[in-house]
Amino acid sequence: MPLSPAVVNTGFALPRSPATPLSPDYALATGGRYLFWLDIGRLVAESIERTPMMLPPGLPTGAVLTVALFLCARRNWHRSGPCRRAAHVAYERNGLRVVPTVPCGQ
Repeated sequence: MPLSPAVVNTGFALPRSPATPLSPDYALATGGRYLFWLDIGRLVAESIERTPMMLPPGLPTGAVLTVALFLCARRNWHRSGPCRRAAHVAYERNGLRVVPTVPCGQ
């Protein structure tokens, strides 16, 4: 049985409509609240990836991927380094599942 495509898609959505991805051309407002989304599968038109990338071939089911976001909301972040948040997800042939982890900085 052929495997489904494993294109990595990322983007943003508004909290009031989390299932509706924002256009990659949508300007995020300073101080605005957004949801970050990650999808692995077929190419999603609203993905913010400029160059679509595939997962490496032969990635085993259950492989844990780290998703790290670097937030620049703090003043003078360039002096202290950006605030980082990370999550781990496990790659499954039928989708992704969140792996419980300790938040960054703890």
